[in-house]
Amino acid sequence: MVSKDTISSIVVFLFSLSAYVLAADFGGGAELFPRGLAILMMVASAAMFLRAVFWPLMVPEGTPKMDGIDVRRTAACVLITIVYVALIVPVGFATSSIAFIIVIAYAMGYRNHLALWLTAVLFVSALYLLFVRVFHTPLPEDIVFGMFH
Repeated sequence: MVSKDTISSIVVFLFSLSAYVLAADFGGGAELFPRGLAILMMVASAAMFLRAVFWPLMVPEGTPKMDGIDVRRTAACVLITIVYVALIVPVGFATSSIAFIIVIAYAMGYRNHLALWLTAVLFVSALYLLFVRVFHTPLPEDIVFGMFH
């Protein structure tokens, strides 16, 4: 079995690298925050990978290992994330983000429906307001919420 730290660090590094590359298109200074965050995540995930692979004795005792179901669940979450990123522009930020949070939570086994839906809607609303009102960064137009204008 593989340490969860090894798998997690690889997934986080690849996701962060993708975010770094995609943020280059933001322009106007809006790319600085996401790119900076992506760099921090890449450095932290590289350190986590090195610790798990080259210094396994430094991994805290009792750190869980991944069995078959964990590997499949992780793969499903990575695929869901890729689909989410692909849908942000054609579907829109709000709809794809709310759907992503809900689908990923269900894939991970979370079943408190009220808390899940409230969290998804409130979190995406807060992100939307932060980027549009505070950072003045336009987000991809939403096809679902665009019908209500």
